[in-house]
Order: sequence, then structure tokens, then C-alpha cells
Amino acid sequence: MTKYDEISVKKLYDDFMQLDQVKMYFPDSYPKGRVCDREFMFNVVNTLHPDVITRIREHALEVRYIVNEDV
Repeated sequence: MTKYDEISVKKLYDDFMQLDQVKMYFPDSYPKGRVCDREFMFNVVNTLHPDVITRIREHALEVRYIVNEDV
């Protein structure tokens, strides 16, 4: 998956933890300054909620395409 700032772990983690069955795959907290592994997080969410990942990816590409059109 292409790495876009708008789909970073820091920006999506809290939203993903609100999805059904996702939170049970992650610890309650991380050490200060640490976040979960990006690939693991997206794999878990994609397995349980593939529609969410599809919408996020489509939105990110749309935003990127619109920004690049203006350049």
C-alpha cells in the first residue's frame, strides 16, 4: 500500500479501534512515543472490514489526484 500522510497510523488508529472486533487484536496502550505496526493494523482492519480500507484508499487517491491536478 502506498504511504500517504492522510492514512497514517496516528490519524486512523483511534477510528479503527471503534470498529467491531478490531480492538481485541491490539494492546490497551503503547509506550510513550510508539504506535502500532502500520502493516499489522491495516491487515487486521482489512481482514475484518475490507470495505473500510477500500473507502479510505479511494478517498486518499481522490485527494491526491485533485491536489496533483492543481500543480
